Amino acid sequence: MEKTKLLGKTLLELHIERHPTIRNVIEACGSVPAAASAARVTTQTVYNWLAGRTDPKWHHFIRLCKLAKINPLIVEHESDIEELKP
Repeated sequence: MEKTKLLGKTLLELHIERHPTIRNVIEACGSVPAAASAARVTTQTVYNWLAGRTDPKWHHFIRLCKLAKINPLIVEHESDIEELKP
């Protein structure tokens, strides 16, 4: 993707802001332990989500979004934006 900046952000940064992935939600929680605590799972479970080995159950996902202050309805699956990566 082109590195063009719009309002001081790259197009990829703008896309991530408007359509975050589960990885972005976990990062917005501050740390893996914080995300694990919010979702009430182990840190290993969060690492499995990050690696794409498993997906969070809906209630865990909602807890993560609540902590991250991200609307769960706009979160995309990681594979949906692969073609946008440089």
